[in-house]
Amino acid sequence: MEPNLIKALPNPIIKFFAKPYIGGDSEDKVITTAQKIYNDKKYLSTLDALGEDIRATKDINVFVSIYLALAQKISKLEIFPDNYTQPSISLKPSCFIITEKNPDGSLNEKKMDWEGCYDNIYKICSYAKERNVRVTVEMEDRYWTEFTLKTYIRLLDAGLDNVGTVLQTRLFRSKKDLERLDSRSRVRVVIGIYNEPPEVALTDKKQMKDLMIDYSKNLIEKGVFVEFATHDDDYIKKFLEQVIIPNNISSDKYEIQMLLGVPRENIQEELMSGKYLENLLEGKTSSIENKKINFRLYLPFAQNWENALAYCKRRLIENPNIAAYGLKNFIFRK
Repeated sequence: MEPNLIKALPNPIIKFFAKPYIGGDSEDKVITTAQKIYNDKKYLSTLDALGEDIRATKDINVFVSIYLALAQKISKLEIFPDNYTQPSISLKPSCFIITEKNPDGSLNEKKMDWEGCYDNIYKICSYAKERNVRVTVEMEDRYWTEFTLKTYIRLLDAGLDNVGTVLQTRLFRSKKDLERLDSRSRVRVVIGIYNEPPEVALTDKKQMKDLMIDYSKNLIEKGVFVEFATHDDDYIKKFLEQVIIPNNISSDKYEIQMLLGVPRENIQEELMSGKYLENLLEGKTSSIENKKINFRLYLPFAQNWENALAYCKRRLIENPNIAAYGLKNFIFRK
């Protein structure tokens, strides 16, 4: 499906095709989804309220309330043995600031309340830390990268060791951004779903994926906890064969992540059972004792579908197979 066609689709059709990727339409429903996934499969999860380009203070307050409620509700769940296995939460900085844009689409930074945005994020992250809940500060397009990194490091410096962030390999700047991260960090390594111009980003996906291996190795060598996020079986194998196995990295130093709705059940189960790593280690000398690999699903939820549509369109453009998943779910639903 062509990007221009996707952009032209009516919102109800976008919503229909994107449903396999959405964990629920409220915090209660997405928490229920996370609990079911853990009960059935023992998969971990991170929960993200979809929304961006906020236009009014009342909308900021709504998102702050959503995330405070998420942290409180997660902290009271009893089926999870510890704060690592219980759901974490993911948030986008653009949910906590009124966005002002220039005619070219860039941010009008002088008109935006960046300190207020940080205060909102700090409020959520510190509240979550008090309740032993992990948080990830998400990356958005290139206009948000510098603020997001500065915010993340500022949170770490404030003692919020429950917080992680994201590195997008498509951006040229990420190579230098690696140098700003240290052993306090937890980093999800992705190619990124935002289409960026060739002046600032790679356009070849193979190159982006190859850099996922290089950057992950660099981060692990620095003592960073790496969340390797991809649906590409070949690159999961490369990550394990080129980064984890040669360096005898134990399973408490990294995890594999995927998005809800992508049909990768076989490899997900093999990662969790230990079968996948056992097969790779066959005939090799290794001191890795625990072959089970922690696996986490990203569960976005649409508290307000209008706020979620921009995300859904980007996902359809990045992976047109979502349309096929939507049709499959419709045809085979009970």
